[in-house]
Amino acid sequence: MIAYLEKVFPGMRFNRGVRRAEEGDFDNALKLFQDVIRSKPDMALAHANAGFCLYRMGKAPEAIAAYERARSLAPEDPQHAHDIGCVYYTTGQKEKAFDCFLDALRSDPDHKEAYAALEKVRVDLNIPATDPRLSVVLPSKPATPPPAAAPAEEKAAAPALPPSKAVVKEKEKEKQPPAPPANQPDVVNALVNKGYELFEQGEHEAALSAWNKAVSLDPKNAKVHNNRAAALIELGRLQDAIDACSEALRVQPGYAIAHMTRGEIYASMGNRDAVMREYTALNAIDEELAQQLIELVREMKDQAE
Repeated sequence: MIAYLEKVFPGMRFNRGVRRAEEGDFDNALKLFQDVIRSKPDMALAHANAGFCLYRMGKAPEAIAAYERARSLAPEDPQHAHDIGCVYYTTGQKEKAFDCFLDALRSDPDHKEAYAALEKVRVDLNIPATDPRLSVVLPSKPATPPPAAAPAEEKAAAPALPPSKAVVKEKEKEKQPPAPPANQPDVVNALVNKGYELFEQGEHEAALSAWNKAVSLDPKNAKVHNNRAAALIELGRLQDAIDACSEALRVQPGYAIAHMTRGEIYASMGNRDAVMREYTALNAIDEELAQQLIELVREMKDQAE
């Protein structure tokens, strides 16, 4: 139960937040990212996306605080320093923006967007190209910015989506694991963990495939059946997801997370009576999780309004 809450449920909320942000619904996107942060406080990308929403909502100081938290969690990622610089620049704090773009380039001297932004703010501040700070981070860069580079303020307006390095390459995605012999828990665990990894990257079809293979080897594993339901929800196959939850409950009666997942599906379908049945069953097993289901239903209602 705990493993599912830590890995799959926050991933679902995170993906919803990204979609809300893409749609321009920054207020509800922020709520979703904040919910993810409560479950996974060390997830740098959730803090960064919360910062983006706050920036687009006109809350620059809060946005900077969120981005700074992301940078403290993932100091090796130059994008966080770049995005903080963009917020500083658009609020007129160009000296601080200059320092942030320098920090981004110290982490990645080939970060073209940070370089273009640095050149723009350097010109605005009348900083000479011979400034020693520039020679430290850009010893091999030309004196003029690369062509077609986006200005810093335009970058700040781009949706804060997961970095491309987190996307599974097509060739890798197409690789099929060899058929393992039966009764090998280590193989099942490997497939389950691979499914988590793919799910969090948004590769829901591939995650479902991994979990299908796992459940074929261990058909009485309720957690894997429920994980399949999570992937099926993201793929829009709601009836199949309900069936997967029902199978999880068949092999492990009283499995709280399966009631939670099935309740979420019914809530998204507007089936209030079915949601209350799941809530009643869940409340007898796990009162805290039952309360989360009610809060989820309220959140969906608020979003619909």
